[in-house]
Amino acid sequence: MHKISIIFLFLPLLFCSKNDFVIINQPIETRTTQRLESGYHLIRSIHCDVYILALTPQQLNSFLKKNNINPPKTANFKRELQRSQFFAIKLKNTHSNPITISRIYTLHSEQTFDSLSSLDIDENNFYKKLSEYRRIISPDYEHETLFPEESIPYYLNFITPGDEIITIIGFPRKATAHAQYTLNLDLNIMGFKRNISFDIKRSTYRTKDKDFKFGHIQYAPTNGKLL
Repeated sequence: MHKISIIFLFLPLLFCSKNDFVIINQPIETRTTQRLESGYHLIRSIHCDVYILALTPQQLNSFLKKNNINPPKTANFKRELQRSQFFAIKLKNTHSNPITISRIYTLHSEQTFDSLSSLDIDENNFYKKLSEYRRIISPDYEHETLFPEESIPYYLNFITPGDEIITIIGFPRKATAHAQYTLNLDLNIMGFKRNISFDIKRSTYRTKDKDFKFGHIQYAPTNGKLL
C-alpha cells in the first residue's frame, strides 16, 4: 500500500519537464487574517499590525536592488537560494510600549525551521543584511504597494511606539509538492509574550508560463490567479 502511494505522489513530477512547475505560498484568510490587494496578509492586534508577503524571486530581486544588497555569486549559494522561501514582514507598533521580535520561524507539523539569518550558513552575511530592520518613512505610505519608496536602516533591536519596520526573512523550504504550515512571530512587549501566527498553504502546479522562472522552479505571484 505504501509503495503505491509513493508512486502516485511522484507521477506528476516524472511527466513534467524541469521548467514546468509553479510554486505558490499563499497565506490563508481567516477571521483574523485579512488579505490586501497588494498580496500582503494582515493580522491586527491591540499591540501591533503585522503584514506578510511570500516573495517571488522577482520581488526579492526588486528589494535587493532598491536597497543595494548583493547576494553571493557562488554556485552553492545560488542552489541554496533556490531551496529557500523568502517573506517580506512588516510590523507597525500600535501600542504604547516597545515591542521586541524574539523569534521568527515556520512550523511544519511538529518540525520547526528557524530563519536562515539565525543559522551558521550565512555567506558574506547576506541573510543578516537582508533581515535587518528598515524603518518605513514614506509619507502617507499605503500598504497596497509592494515595498515602501522610502525606508532607512533601523538600528534598534526593538520597535518603538508608532514606528513601522520592514524586514525580509528566508526559510528552508520542505521538499514536498503540497504542504500547510505556519509562519510565527514571537513578540515580547515589556515582559508580556505574544505569538502572531499566519497559516500558509504551499502548492505546486504545472505551467508553461516562463515569466516566473527561477532556476529549475517557477513561482507565481501570491496575488495572481492559480493556473
